[in-house]
Amino acid sequence: LAREAYLDPATKEATVYGYLKATDCKDITDYGFYYCTTLDGATPCIPVANNNLKWSAIGSGTTPLPRGMEFSAKTGTLDAGLTYYYRAYAKVGEEIILSQEVRSITLCGSNMLW
Repeated sequence: LAREAYLDPATKEATVYGYLKATDCKDITDYGFYYCTTLDGATPCIPVANNNLKWSAIGSGTTPLPRGMEFSAKTGTLDAGLTYYYRAYAKVGEEIILSQEVRSITLCGSNMLW
């Protein structure tokens, strides 16, 4: 599940949070957030071959994530006035599981809306 985001006004970066409900006892090898700046199609912000826009979660790829745990990722500097849509993902084996909910953040000057 994708959750809230918090903005650091000094850097214009956000930290986004997600939560993993369950994985049926399988290992999670990668987790974080896919993001996009337009909502095209019925399933926005999905992984696309050679065009993945993602914020990798802190510890992803090196630290297994137990189910029921929260994770976070830094966005890097956000462009003012641009809306970023994001959804959490977890890679379990070869399968990528996406959160159903798509959330958004917009940097307006030094404030963030979501």
